[in-house]
Amino acid sequence: GIYGPPAYDFEKASYILSFGSGLLESYWSPVQALSAYGQFRRGNSERRGKLVQIESRLSITGIKADEWIPIQPGTEALLALGIAHMMIKEGLYNKEFISNLTFGFENWTDPNGREHLGFKAFVLSQYDPDTVSRRTGVSIDTLIRLAREFASNQPSLAIGFRDRPFHQMAVATLNGLVGSIDTSGGILIPRAVPLQSLPPVGKDAIAQKGLQVERIDGGAKPSLMLHQPYFFARNVISGKPYRPEVLFLYYSDPLFSNPIPDLFSEAFAQIPLIVSFSPYMDDTTALADLILPDRTPLERWQDDPVFLNHGFPVLGIRQPVIEPLYQTKATGDVLLHLAKSLGGEIQKSFPWADFKEILLYGIKGVFDAKRGDTFGLQFEQAWTRLLERGGWSAPSYKTFEEFWKQLQEKGGWWDPIYDFKEWDRVFRTPSKKFEFYTQALKQIHPTFTSKDLKDLSFFPHWEESKKGTDEKEYPLHLNVFRTMTLTGSRNANQPWLQAIAGPHLFERWTTWVEINPQTAEQLGISDGDWVWIESPKGKIKVKARFYKGAMPKVINIPFGSGHRSGGRWAKGLGENPYQLLGDDLDPLTGYPVKASIRVRIYKA
Repeated sequence: GIYGPPAYDFEKASYILSFGSGLLESYWSPVQALSAYGQFRRGNSERRGKLVQIESRLSITGIKADEWIPIQPGTEALLALGIAHMMIKEGLYNKEFISNLTFGFENWTDPNGREHLGFKAFVLSQYDPDTVSRRTGVSIDTLIRLAREFASNQPSLAIGFRDRPFHQMAVATLNGLVGSIDTSGGILIPRAVPLQSLPPVGKDAIAQKGLQVERIDGGAKPSLMLHQPYFFARNVISGKPYRPEVLFLYYSDPLFSNPIPDLFSEAFAQIPLIVSFSPYMDDTTALADLILPDRTPLERWQDDPVFLNHGFPVLGIRQPVIEPLYQTKATGDVLLHLAKSLGGEIQKSFPWADFKEILLYGIKGVFDAKRGDTFGLQFEQAWTRLLERGGWSAPSYKTFEEFWKQLQEKGGWWDPIYDFKEWDRVFRTPSKKFEFYTQALKQIHPTFTSKDLKDLSFFPHWEESKKGTDEKEYPLHLNVFRTMTLTGSRNANQPWLQAIAGPHLFERWTTWVEINPQTAEQLGISDGDWVWIESPKGKIKVKARFYKGAMPKVINIPFGSGHRSGGRWAKGLGENPYQLLGDDLDPLTGYPVKASIRVRIYKA
C-alpha cells in the first residue's frame, strides 16, 4: 500500500542478510550507506555487526562482508524461501509479532467461508532444503546455518534484490518472520517532508476530456505500479488506445538506461514532437525535435526532499552558486511560461512568477508544521530530539523569513525524531497488518493465478524465468552489475570517473566482461582478448578480463558505458549490456525480467 522505498536502520542492526544489494558501491545514498556501515561494524561496543552477501559475483560489498555466498543468478528468492522454511520448521520466528501483526501466516477462512492455505503450510510443502540447495547451488548446511543466524542475531535485516514482485516479497518475508518491521535496527517507513501541497487546479473542458481518456500505459487501471513505461512504449507503437502528439522528457534517457532500448526508439519514432530538457546530450535527447536545456545543479534553485536511514525526513535546498554559463532556462520556469501563454484555467492554476516562488510556497508547509529545525551542530540536533520527545518545539527561528534565511545558510531542514509503532502509517494493507498473503493483489488481479499454484499465486513465491533459450547454444548466465564510480550511469559523462571505472582490474574508458579463469580456459579465451557476447536478442563486443570472483558459469558486465550520443568523448565508448536483454515483461509491473538471461561468448 506504499508507493516508495523503505528505510533500513543499518546502524543498529546486528545481522544483515544481503541478497545482491550494492550497499557499499551503488546504494541510492552512498554517504549514508558508508557511514551506516561504519556504525554497523563499530558503533556497538558489545557486538560487531555481521554482513552476509548473497550474489553471483564477488562485489565490493561481498569483499567487505564477513561472508560471500555464491548463488545461481535469478534464484535469490528461492534461497530466501528456503531460509524461511527452516525458520518455520525449527520455530525460529517471532511468535508474538506473527500472532498480533501479520495476516495469512496460518491457515485462514475468508468471509465467504472458503478455507485458505497459510504461508506456513505453503512454504513447508514447497521449499524444502534439498530442492532449494539443488536449484541455487547453496549447500544445505549453509542454508540451515543462515536461518539460525538470522533468527538468533536480533535485530536482523534482509535487504536487496530488485526483481519481480514475488521475488522481492520473498526476501521481505524474512523480516516479517523475525518482526523487523518498524523496529530499531529493522525496516522503517520514512516520514515525508511536510511540504505545502499546491492548490487545486481548475479544469476546463479540454482538461476534463483528457482526464476521462484512458492512459496510454494503462495506468488508469488498478496496478501495483504508478507508471508502466514499457507498456507506454508498446502502446505507442501499436497506436492503442492512441498515440501522443507531444512527449516531454525531463532527466530521462530511456534509450540508454532501460532494457529493450529498441522498443523506445521505435516508439519515439511515432511521436511527432519530442521535447527534451536535458542539460547534456544523451541518447534520447539526440532524437528530440526541440532541446530546451535545463540549468545545471550549480546554477538553479531546487528542493530535494529525502529521508535518512533512521526514517527521519530531510529537506535539502539547492541554490545557485554561479551565474548560468549559457543561454539556458530552469525547466520549472519554462513550464510556468507555457502556462501563462496558454491562458484560461491553466494560467490561473499557475499564478507564480517563477519557480523560486513555487519553492517558497511548498516550503511554507515545513515552517507551519512546527517540527524539526534547520541543520545544526551535533549538540543542537540532540537538543531538538530531547525537546520533541517531550512534546515541545523550539526551532532556532521565529518567522518564515528567518526560517528561509537559515535554510539558505545551513543548507536544509530535518526532523530527527522517528515515531515507532504508528501502525496505521506503517501498514496500509487491507488487513492493516504485515501480509504473507497479498490481499491487495487479490483485489487488483483476482484472476491472476498460475495454473500450477492457483490461489497460492498470492503468496511470495519463486517463479522460474520462461524457458525457450537453448542452454547448449547459450551456456552462460549474464549478470549486469553497477560499479562504484558510474553507479546508475548519470555521471558517465564525467571523464575523471570513466578513467577509474574498473579499478579492481585497472580497466577504464571501455566495457569489459568478467569471466572465471577456468571457464575462459575451457573456451580458449585469454585475459585481454576482445570477445563477442551474444544472446538471442543481440550481441556486443567487449574486452575479456579474468576475475576469480566470477562464478564458473556466470559472466559479468558493468553498466554505465555505451552511450551513443554526448559529444566526442562518448561516441563509440564501450557497450551497453542492456542490448542483450530480452523483451519478456513481468505481467504485474510491466518491467523486463532481467535475471537468468543466457548468453554465449566467443573471440571477436
